[in-house]
Amino acid sequence: MAKCWFITGFIFLSIASTKRVLYLMPIFAPISLLSAWYIDTTFTRDTFRKIETFFISVFAFVPLLAGVAVIPFFVYASKKYGFGLPVAEACWIIFLSLAAISLSVIALRRRRKNGAGFWAFSGASIYALLLLGLIAAMPLLDRFKSFVPFCNAVKAAVPVSSGLYGYQPDETLRGAVPFYTGRFLKETGSLTALEEAIGKEKEAFVVIRDKRGELERELLSTGKLAIVARQAFDTDRSLVLLTNRTNPSGKPASAE
Repeated sequence: MAKCWFITGFIFLSIASTKRVLYLMPIFAPISLLSAWYIDTTFTRDTFRKIETFFISVFAFVPLLAGVAVIPFFVYASKKYGFGLPVAEACWIIFLSLAAISLSVIALRRRRKNGAGFWAFSGASIYALLLLGLIAAMPLLDRFKSFVPFCNAVKAAVPVSSGLYGYQPDETLRGAVPFYTGRFLKETGSLTALEEAIGKEKEAFVVIRDKRGELERELLSTGKLAIVARQAFDTDRSLVLLTNRTNPSGKPASAE
């Protein structure tokens, strides 16, 4: 049952043209069941089979190599960006993960009566690496992947009485902005429709999730909008808030 669930879901999701990590959640349950079943069966064996030995050896050394690769990256990133976590503590966490992995390799080499020791040490090492990612890597990624700072800027700049529009919003923008701001977007798909809509309001705001500045240049070319806030998002994307609010000279006012 679990095999059919996993294989069918994997094939179906692979066929889809758009792929996101979120879509894999339905197959996490069957792969967890299959993994638990496999680990449980190894407890009753005297030794691993040859293929299993190769697989488990790779499984043991890959996290080891990943842990070694993390050390220079973390030292560099902590100095450049600052994690709020001393480098010594971070390296200690990495050391714990590497020590656990080393013990798992030793447990595998000794070929004890069952694989309980190997799986215990492997689980501990992976947990240590995940903990390191949670307390060190995720805060850094949040600076480039989180909608919270941008949405806070939207809440601070956009009065409740003003219209909030989304120009050609994707599904991420549709979901994140209402979730973090409590404001629903009035969606527009064409520049003509947007100009007509904001032209009827004294003060209106527009949010976009831009790629390589394409939408931003398009909106600024109208001469009716100015940038209020911008946040870098991913390597080539940005979140931008614009307004048609005018200053005393009659031109769009910009907060930048």
